[in-house]
Amino acid sequence: MQRILKALALLVGGPLALLATMALTSTFTSSLWVQFGLGVTALLVVPLLVSDRLLPDDVEKGKGLPSTVLAFTWVLVAVLVFGIGLPWSSPLLAREAGALDENGLSTAAVVLRTVSLETPEANTDVSSDHARARTKPRKARRPIAPRIVGVLPHPVLSGTEISDDETESVEELTPRVLFERWAPSVLGVRLGSRNAPISSGTAFMVSEDLAVTNHHVVAFALDHSSVRVRVNTKGGEWASRVQIVDFDVERDLALLRVRFDSPPPPVTLATDDAIEVGTVAISIGNPLGLEHTLTDGIVSSRRIYHGKRFVQVSTPVSPGNSGGPIFDAHGEVIGVATEQVGAYSRGQNLNLAVPSSDVQTFLDRTPEVETRTVGGGAPNVEAGSW
Repeated sequence: MQRILKALALLVGGPLALLATMALTSTFTSSLWVQFGLGVTALLVVPLLVSDRLLPDDVEKGKGLPSTVLAFTWVLVAVLVFGIGLPWSSPLLAREAGALDENGLSTAAVVLRTVSLETPEANTDVSSDHARARTKPRKARRPIAPRIVGVLPHPVLSGTEISDDETESVEELTPRVLFERWAPSVLGVRLGSRNAPISSGTAFMVSEDLAVTNHHVVAFALDHSSVRVRVNTKGGEWASRVQIVDFDVERDLALLRVRFDSPPPPVTLATDDAIEVGTVAISIGNPLGLEHTLTDGIVSSRRIYHGKRFVQVSTPVSPGNSGGPIFDAHGEVIGVATEQVGAYSRGQNLNLAVPSSDVQTFLDRTPEVETRTVGGGAPNVEAGSW
């Protein structure tokens, strides 16, 4: 019986201990080969050195001691990481599972998620996620003339009439109330390589597990496999997994799948008819890394700039606001903060946002890129700004 237990401990505890050690070493190296080498070295050399010290002079009495020490050590490491220390090690395990997925080691990733009690992500077609983002039920509302309020994700079809019993007046929100209601839906985005912060930006929820940001916010992570993306809510929860679902370089948009234990509520996108010059434009974002900062202004123009449609706003936005939502007074998103005109010296409060209708078109299309895991978990250091 002892031999059977030892064999089970070696066969099961060994791989689990190796995965746990690789996850722990991922805090200072993103190379799976380096993690593997360090893990094998630690799990073989240390126990064998201990057993060498414990071996008696009589070789027969010490027979089987090295394998016993190995089995005990591997099981102990697995229990400490996947059991007692799971609340602390969970972000590291989620990040390591994502890295294994990226490198084609899906079986190891599944084992890691199963043992760490992380719910596996359903292997659904990404187009269904897009559909969920635009089909969230929402109460029909009565437009206030002459402004036609967008009712997304369920637009009212032409010729469809809504009775008075099915409508409600459109509520205008003060900046304070708007912030209280929608700030939880705005996310912080941080990029880092190993222990070094690289940049930060903003995103916002469009469904229970999808968020929109700018392509340029996450582009560095797409080009450099060592760069990880972290996403957090206003309440301080870090997404355990972050994936690039789709991106559009031309319109500077990216769609992220983010996994939260308590997902923030999704925003509502407005239509072009809701965007009028002179209407209120409120930004919630992370300028220069100062998370969840509210600024307000007005819509300055519906402009064609460099051949593309933009909403020009006087709302002060700064580096770090990119990818964040621009709300109207009714709490609907009219655009995604994207760039400043004249950089930082020639213009003041000349800021451009991608119109919400372009965002909806982006959500409606069939994904043109392959889903890629780029991060998850909490960062080890505070981020800078970009």
